[in-house]
Amino acid sequence: MRSGVLGLRLMGNGILWDTLMMKMKHISLLKRKRRNLMRVPYIALEGIDHAGKSTQISLIHKFLMKEYFPFIRIREPQDPYIMKAVRSVNGYKFKYEKEALALLFSADRILAINNIAWAEDRSFGILSDRSVVSSLAYQDNSEWVRVLNKFAPIPDLIIWIDIGVEEALKRSISDNPFEQEESLKRARENYEDIYKSGEFNIKRINGEQDIENVTEEIKEIVGGFLDDKN
Repeated sequence: MRSGVLGLRLMGNGILWDTLMMKMKHISLLKRKRRNLMRVPYIALEGIDHAGKSTQISLIHKFLMKEYFPFIRIREPQDPYIMKAVRSVNGYKFKYEKEALALLFSADRILAINNIAWAEDRSFGILSDRSVVSSLAYQDNSEWVRVLNKFAPIPDLIIWIDIGVEEALKRSISDNPFEQEESLKRARENYEDIYKSGEFNIKRINGEQDIENVTEEIKEIVGGFLDDKN
């Protein structure tokens, strides 16, 4: 039996069901944690795979801790059981692969509200590697994905580290289906559409610069945002 099939069976029997049940349990809490009600800043870095988000998250976190106040770092997916389920689904070709991944990521965002509540209780900021915008970019910005993420926390500020597909492929050595040319191209086009829509507070920077230049641009944007918020 292939490990992918085993993973799907495990997910169907336990993990997916449990996470969806927990999603319903936390909806009422999440309703009062939307962007306009949050007391602490929630900042997310976005971009296609290999844009340099992980590197910048680490550097910006150090900057925030030194120059402002404590921030917790989170990344999607956060829940270890959901992460295991995502790995089981990812790359195993079946009819509803994209829908299964959308369900898993939306459930993970509902569970993430606990981290936000924990941070708020301590007046910590939140710095996230990806957000609901990733689902809209990678799952084609469909109405169904939007319904799934109706109660997802919305970042106050999103930094889109934009790189071209050709550059992303140069940096990639993975056979992950999300990191292949067609997927990256579609995701980048969706990021472009979301950015132009003005629906979210997104600041776009050129991720093909030197790491130091990217960091300095992010610092300037984040610093200005926090100074204005205070």
